[in-house]
Amino acid sequence: MRATFSFLCCVMACSGPSETDATDATDTTDTTDTTDTTDTTDTTDTTDTETGDTVIPLSALQGKRGQGMVDVKANTFAGFEELYVTADEGKGANICLIRYDMTGSGDANPICPECEWSFDMVVSNATIVEESGVGCMGAFEMSTTEVEALNGTLRHFGYGAESFGHTNVLFWHGGDGAWVEVGDSFYEPEKGTWNYNWIDGFVDL
Repeated sequence: MRATFSFLCCVMACSGPSETDATDATDTTDTTDTTDTTDTTDTTDTTDTETGDTVIPLSALQGKRGQGMVDVKANTFAGFEELYVTADEGKGANICLIRYDMTGSGDANPICPECEWSFDMVVSNATIVEESGVGCMGAFEMSTTEVEALNGTLRHFGYGAESFGHTNVLFWHGGDGAWVEVGDSFYEPEKGTWNYNWIDGFVDL
């Protein structure tokens, strides 16, 4: 009897309580990647590779400029004119520079009624002085042959001290119609010097 009781006690002592693990090990984490990887960056390169600054192309400046000596008593003019197209709004290289001499004597025909003096100026020694980029063909559609063809043609210019409230006026006659005011010119009677810069405007080449 005592042996039986001891066996039962041993069995009860060695048998631990039953532990049921109720932990749910199922992983419900959503691993779906919803990151938008679409690259909408504009990769157009408009920067200067040296400075990193944004580069904005500038238009070229086109016009005509000239200078010379006027002898009012002898009624003569001697000087030159240049046709130019200069890059970077006139601050860069000459895309095309054409120069020719101009001489005149006697009053222009027809006479400029608002001018102190006016001349029919004969062109000579026309030449291309400088070219770059598209050159004179791109700027004026003029080759060396066409520039040389300017020799012997006439330019009609006059100077007015005042016209319709404007002073130091450059007058031009195209061969037909009336004389027109086209810009500014500067004449010093004491020295007989005269110069002008007739700006046509900006062009994209």
